[in-house]
Amino acid sequence: MERDRITMSQKELARLRVVTLASDGHITVREAAGRMGLSPRQTSRLLGRYRTLGAHGLIHGNRGRTPSNRLPPELRQKILE
Repeated sequence: MERDRITMSQKELARLRVVTLASDGHITVREAAGRMGLSPRQTSRLLGRYRTLGAHGLIHGNRGRTPSNRLPPELRQKILE
């Protein structure tokens, strides 16, 4: 079986460690929320995504996408002139 390679930021790696502890029952959702600086509700959402999608569920959804407010290159060049 081929394994997918995931690139994660330091923040996402820290979240993965805490979410894994919570998912395994070593810490409570409330304690995990405190460690990550999130609300218990948001932590529950992260846990759900982790249980459904694995580590991929903790990666920011906009990764690799162009920002919707990005200016077209022609307009940007015109502004800089």
